[in-house]
Parts: sequence; C-alpha cells; structure tokens
Amino acid sequence: MTFGIHAGVRPSLRGVLVIIMVGTAIGCVASVSPAAEPGSPATPVVVADQASAAALTASRPLTADEQALQAIVTEGQARVAALLARGQADPSRMDEIQREIGRVKADTNVRFLQAKADFARARADEAELQEAQQALEMVLNPPAPAPAADARAGDAAKGREVGK
Repeated sequence: MTFGIHAGVRPSLRGVLVIIMVGTAIGCVASVSPAAEPGSPATPVVVADQASAAALTASRPLTADEQALQAIVTEGQARVAALLARGQADPSRMDEIQREIGRVKADTNVRFLQAKADFARARADEAELQEAQQALEMVLNPPAPAPAADARAGDAAKGREVGK
C-alpha cells in the first residue's frame, strides 16, 4: 500500500517516511496496557515499529529534515496517548476523546505535510514540493463523496412501478 504522503520521495527519505507514517497511521492508535495490580494506574503504550525506527537510525543518522518530521509525528503520538489515558480514566467521555483524537491526527498530518513542503521548497525540490502540496490539498479539501444512487430512481428507469 502506498501512502500519498511519501510517494515520489527520494529513496533515502522514503524509509523514514514509511516508518513515520506507520507510526502515525497505526502508532497513533495507542492502547492502554492492563494495570499490573488492581487499583494501580494503567500505563499508556504507543504501538509503533520501534525496532525498524531504531535500525534505520542506527544505519545512518537522520537529516535535520527527517528529525523535524519525526518530531512532529512523535508529538502527535504523545498527544494521542495522553488523550487515551484520559479516556481510560473517564470512559464516559470516550466519544468526545475519540473525536479529539481524530482532530489531533488530522492536525499532525497537516503539520507533517506543511513541514515536508517547506523542506522541499528550501531545497528547491519542485517534484517533492508539488507532491506535498497535492497531498496537503487532498487533506484540507477532500473530494466530495459521490451521491448514493436512489434505488427507486433505478426502478423507475427500468419501467417498474415505484412506491410499492
């Protein structure tokens, strides 16, 4: 599966972005581990592919751009984990908290794409800049969903009686 955010990115940066996007798409959905003892507070655990991230950073140092993008995602993950901890503390507010988590994820995605576009602009990388701007446009102004076909209209078009 190709995420639009990293399509067309230099191969050296693509690996980092894949890990970051996996962290955003999957890792932002944090789970809370069960309490060790009854009555003890639960500890939020953010699920992400930490081994892959560590292996990548061990193979070569991250560029300043990659570090900045990673910081945006890490901050978003921390905000989601904090919200989930609040939801565990007060399950009656979980619907509200899940809406806020959606807003945090959207905000993180927008900030990520804006930073990516800024870095591409600074490097004069027109292809990556255009790709980041297109992805940002899709996030900020998604296409309207196609209207659902009315079953009765289809029946009328086929000469069937409508309303019975």
